[in-house]
Amino acid sequence: MKKTILTVAFALFAVVFAQAQVSGGLKAGLNLNNLNSSQDGFDMDSKLGYHFGAYLEANVSEKFSIQPELLFSAQGAKRSETYEDFGIKISDDTKVNLNYLNVPVLVKFNINEMFNIYAGPQAGFVLSAKTKSEVEAMGHSEETEVDIKDDMKSIDFGLTFGVGVNLPAGLNATLRYNLGLSDTRENDDEGDAIKNGVFQLSVGYRLFGGN
Repeated sequence: MKKTILTVAFALFAVVFAQAQVSGGLKAGLNLNNLNSSQDGFDMDSKLGYHFGAYLEANVSEKFSIQPELLFSAQGAKRSETYEDFGIKISDDTKVNLNYLNVPVLVKFNINEMFNIYAGPQAGFVLSAKTKSEVEAMGHSEETEVDIKDDMKSIDFGLTFGVGVNLPAGLNATLRYNLGLSDTRENDDEGDAIKNGVFQLSVGYRLFGGN
């Protein structure tokens, strides 16, 4: 069933891109990442990251276009806590570093020649997943890094929505939010889901097509 849906979707995209005016380019920018859950005691802080990749845009009408993208995205979250154990003050800094290859497919509505809004589904393919912890006590510190890729689902599904602005000289800028819809963990029976949440600020440059 999934193969049939993918085949039909690919065929529809092929027809749209064959008949539409197509442009494309490169983009890059910053992420403000977090991991969200309603689990008791789950409290992560936002972590900066980055993304870069390419996009295509097919104009299907004067107001609407379809824009698939292929983006490397460094995501995750962090947590810092300080506590005492037998009277000894201990600080624990932990970072969750998740690298994805994200493939959003966006439907864009052009408000005018300058501004647009867009939304669409996104599939994120896990490239790597690690936790890095640094524990410090009594002037001594110890770092530990653990590979958790096997504990992660290979594909993360989400919804992307945002706003964009077309700038002179083929430049553009976008601000979006990627809302994770699926549990990032392979074993999702262990408590409430843990989902990605990512703000992205991007600057793009059109390489071909367009006006």
